[in-house]
Amino acid sequence: MATSQEVPVYLFTGFLESGKTQYIQETLEDTDFNEGERTLLLICEEGINEYESSRFCFPQTTFIHSLNSEDELTLELLQQLQQQHDIQRVLVEYNGMWMLNT
Repeated sequence: MATSQEVPVYLFTGFLESGKTQYIQETLEDTDFNEGERTLLLICEEGINEYESSRFCFPQTTFIHSLNSEDELTLELLQQLQQQHDIQRVLVEYNGMWMLNT
């Protein structure tokens, strides 16, 4: 029987155009934060700035998945992405208009 392993989740919240994308971009470029972990970046809103994944420390182990609506963020989706990419940590650029308790 397989044991479940805890996966750290970093949740970035704030208003639209408050700098979340830039902060996450800089975090994923920072060698102090990255040692090659298999990282899922969930994008829950689209702002003006886009990610430059080629500038990430480990672009080959960072997987980006965009969500268009709050309804798409489900346990089933997260399990599917975990199985597909063998994720070791998750960064979420959360939509400031979505309820956090969801």
